[in-house]
Amino acid sequence: ILAETNEPGFKGHPAHTRLLFVIAISWNVVGYGYATLGQYRDAVSAYTTSLLYTRLVQPPFMVASQATTLNNLARALSEIGRWHAVRLCQDGLQRRIELAEWLPIAFSYNTLGLIYNDFKEPQEALDYSALALAIARYVQDDRAVSLSMLQVGEALRSLVTLDELSQEDTAEEIFREAGNVLTQAYNISKK
Repeated sequence: ILAETNEPGFKGHPAHTRLLFVIAISWNVVGYGYATLGQYRDAVSAYTTSLLYTRLVQPPFMVASQATTLNNLARALSEIGRWHAVRLCQDGLQRRIELAEWLPIAFSYNTLGLIYNDFKEPQEALDYSALALAIARYVQDDRAVSLSMLQVGEALRSLVTLDELSQEDTAEEIFREAGNVLTQAYNISKK
């Protein structure tokens, strides 16, 4: 209650939920800006603030927004070497699976692939990125296909450089395939 006017403020107003939604989305955008500039600690702070606002609103209104913010937060945490990025990204993925929207699911799988690539775990990265690629091709989204192929290529390259090849694979074959995948990703992204 505002003391000088005895008004209850905005709480309880029909637009209160929408205001919280706008604030949450705004903080997510701020986090994205920081991440784009490479200021990952500031991005983590902004994404965390966004999550706080999304949690003030009852589901299902904010489920998709929470999933996106968790995905973005996980990416930023990965950049500063925090392993709990995997858990947060998996939480976001579960929310996206509940919503049953294929393209966001592909982006979450791709983010998991990216995180595992960041942490030099190429087999896990390859598994998640391959799932992302399959879904992206299924929904015919060129951007998602390209992003997934980048992670597949990086995972293949890491398998060779980290010497994690199985007996039947040769380094030359894997490098050649990584090059093919990365070239395809580049060509798709130029469209």
